Amino acid sequence: MKRDIDQILTEWLVLEAQSGDERAMNHLAREWRPKLLRYAARQIQDEEAAKDVVQETFIAVSKSIGKLKDPASFPRWIYQILHRRGVDYIRGKARGRRNSMVMDTDSISEEIVHEGILVSTIDIHNALHILKSDSYQLIHLHYLHGFNLREIAQITGTPVGTLKSRLHAARNLLRQFLGGKSS
Repeated sequence: MKRDIDQILTEWLVLEAQSGDERAMNHLAREWRPKLLRYAARQIQDEEAAKDVVQETFIAVSKSIGKLKDPASFPRWIYQILHRRGVDYIRGKARGRRNSMVMDTDSISEEIVHEGILVSTIDIHNALHILKSDSYQLIHLHYLHGFNLREIAQITGTPVGTLKSRLHAARNLLRQFLGGKSS
């Protein structure tokens, strides 16, 4: 994971939260909630349930943050907790919970150039929605949060080789959707 000002702030907030500073824990929650909500909503495909899963994640984090030895590992640690909570929810849903699929789509009108092709971020947003949940999660963790494949394997419990092939397939699918050539 790249080290930038956000990572340094997160590490400092973790240290403060570990020393019992409730404001630091609240600040961590405000900073991380939107990221975790996007991930959880895609994982379990129910926005309301995702909010509950993220809340359960923060409850678990607040109870066990003192046990986290390395504040720099907080992002991987919190995603592991979130991922497990999401899997637990999906298992519970499979046992009889009802599922109402609600996704909040953001309207973004920026344009970017990728591989010589002018692409709007709306196109990218739509392209991401064609991915299967596990491929979306991989793209989300790898490109949006900068986790390497080894770290993602630790978060999801998926072998690195499987992640490599999924990442390759997801890139090709996105490239095809966005009008580029696949490899």
